Amino acid sequence: MSCFIVPVFAFLVLGADQPLVPSAHLDSEGETWPVALTLDGKSLLGVLKSGDRCDVVVWDTTSKSRTSLAKGSMGLPLAVSPDRQNVAGMVLSNIKDASAAAEVVIWNVAKRSTTAALLKLKKTSMPLLLWPALPCQSADFSCDSTLFVFADGNTKKAHLWNREPSGAWGALRTLDLALRSDAPKPTLLEVKFSRDGRQLFVFFPIGEPDKPMSSVAAETWDISSARPTACQIQPADTYVFYTGPFPHILGENILCFQASEGSGKGVVGVEIPSGKQKYDVDALTLWARLSPDGKTCGDLRWLLMSGQTLRPVTVGFWNFDDGTQRRTVELPKCDQPPIATFTPDSRCFLCTAGPDGRSVFLIDVKTGKIHSSWTGSAPVRGLFPISTGEVATITVAPKAVLLSKIHVP
Repeated sequence: MSCFIVPVFAFLVLGADQPLVPSAHLDSEGETWPVALTLDGKSLLGVLKSGDRCDVVVWDTTSKSRTSLAKGSMGLPLAVSPDRQNVAGMVLSNIKDASAAAEVVIWNVAKRSTTAALLKLKKTSMPLLLWPALPCQSADFSCDSTLFVFADGNTKKAHLWNREPSGAWGALRTLDLALRSDAPKPTLLEVKFSRDGRQLFVFFPIGEPDKPMSSVAAETWDISSARPTACQIQPADTYVFYTGPFPHILGENILCFQASEGSGKGVVGVEIPSGKQKYDVDALTLWARLSPDGKTCGDLRWLLMSGQTLRPVTVGFWNFDDGTQRRTVELPKCDQPPIATFTPDSRCFLCTAGPDGRSVFLIDVKTGKIHSSWTGSAPVRGLFPISTGEVATITVAPKAVLLSKIHVP
């Protein structure tokens, strides 16, 4: 099935543009970014920046009360657990010194607690971060939220913790990564757990010294034995360290990555562990996710075009089983990286677009039609499905965080 594009003007008559009406107004006394919302919608964590001071805080969205989890420190979220109860982060105690000692911690958002330092680093390499629009390199939670891994490109080590029944994070296990000799030193690492949590995949750039690292290789580790295993994933030309979410593990055993420009490929899916290519979708993708029902892949395209502030935003859908493209929908141009999410029932897809990323569009996954759109008074920085079946939007103003709820038909 070939894809087709729904032009921008088509959706102008499909749904009324509505304002985002806040259900909670949280005073921040500064700019708050990034943010994370628990699945029940009752707790909101954010990094509050005011002058030279940065606090990691959590709000009760009902009472509006605020608790500080890290005061006067630069709190850098690294990964959010799938159950949204825990946020792993890096804390810099001296925010004016980028080479200062750093600590890796986990914040329990609902319990308003912070672990002791899981790991202390003498020097930190600041990760590429557009969070939560793009996942951060070097950290990941397992799908059941019971394992956490942090990878350090300076030491080429991966550090693993498991969550005990009490909620505490267990003893540290360290993996000495056996990276190829053509990997740079230090290097960028991206780590991903397999869907069943039994394996850890480590991706890293390779190439000749003093030349752009355009290819990526992988190695795999068995979690229970903490030993490397035979890896059938072949090196691939990819934008993994520039587009953010690639490689990305979709479903049970499909590794999805963005092929490099000029290679004649788009988004490639290969089977794990055979390395057999399953599909090659013609797309340049910034973000890709699998719908909760496992049937549809959604992707975002926001092309970096020199000399243009507002850039086209395109949403694409393809069938996960064979990579067949369904539809491509154009949204208004945007000067901020768009963010998106599926609704829990997989029927709809929400995406930000428009100037400053202030608008949210609700798209029917099956037909590609846009049901409606909403506009916020400030940029939308978070889209989070919540247990009520609604989608919460987080709008970040200079001195306030606004939480609104979108009712999905």
